[in-house]
Amino acid sequence: MASAKTAGDVRGNAAGVKEVERELAEGRSYPELILLAELASLAHFLAEGHTRATALFRQFPEGELEALAGYAASLAGWAFR
Repeated sequence: MASAKTAGDVRGNAAGVKEVERELAEGRSYPELILLAELASLAHFLAEGHTRATALFRQFPEGELEALAGYAASLAGWAFR
């Protein structure tokens, strides 16, 4: 089982987000985010890139972001295996 986040973990995550924001402002590009869902019509979740996603949403809060989407009918059974 995962342990609770500490204040140091949160500060480290915030520093990572700020670093990605700085790199985006300097013109660096990153791979697309990866979203998963059982069906296109259902809620999607972010499979990886949480720091990158946070930085992107903070930098472009009103805009659209490109992402790759994957679909699998058995996705609910996959989580936490």
